[in-house]
Amino acid sequence: MQNREALVLIVDDNATNIDLLVNTLKEDYRLGIAKNGPKALEYAARHHPDLILLDIMMPEMNGYEVCTRLKGDPATMEIPVIFITALDEPGRKTHGFEVGGVDYVTKPFHAAEVKARVRTHLTLQQMRKDLSNQNIVLEKKVNEKTAELQAMLNATVKSIAFALEMRDPYTAGHQQRVEVGLRQAEHRPAAGHPALDEVDEAGAGGAGDRSARVSRSRCRPLPRGARRVRAPGGVEAGRTL
Repeated sequence: MQNREALVLIVDDNATNIDLLVNTLKEDYRLGIAKNGPKALEYAARHHPDLILLDIMMPEMNGYEVCTRLKGDPATMEIPVIFITALDEPGRKTHGFEVGGVDYVTKPFHAAEVKARVRTHLTLQQMRKDLSNQNIVLEKKVNEKTAELQAMLNATVKSIAFALEMRDPYTAGHQQRVEVGLRQAEHRPAAGHPALDEVDEAGAGGAGDRSARVSRSRCRPLPRGARRVRAPGGVEAGRTL
């Protein structure tokens, strides 16, 4: 970001202070002006300045309260705030940092100091934005690379499993047969389908016929001179003595 493109909001209720700051910064930055706290909050929400120079001692709403509200709004919380103050008490300056300020400019103003502090914090802000953007790009690249590696790993594992399977004649092609069987199962008729009912009836009839034939064979009379002998496994067989 070039300095001339940066937007600096000056918030002060004193016209003289505003004129001094405008004359100091107008050659390097675009400037916005608000003469009280509510106007400053409205301007910041609408225009999103890159930096705010904020007077502490103002009527209606002081600079501490303005800064607290700015930091409480996700839309403006990242805007750096430099306080303008004539107060020298360390406690008041500390409070400014506590509510979110990043620096101080003291009255009466020194043009070189104001320019240096504004330039420094605008540079830091741009560096933070660049770092955030780089992190987003880096995270995207890491996710893409992770997906590629996972796909390669899956393909490698599948290839190794296939090679090991083909070395064993008893399991060769098992994986492919399982996949084919699963696909065929998806297209088989559901339970209660007429085709299945016909198969069941035919199978049941065939089994009954075989059972009847076995029973009748066991009931046939033995030839004269033969007797029943129980064969191994409990099946009786006739033999001639």
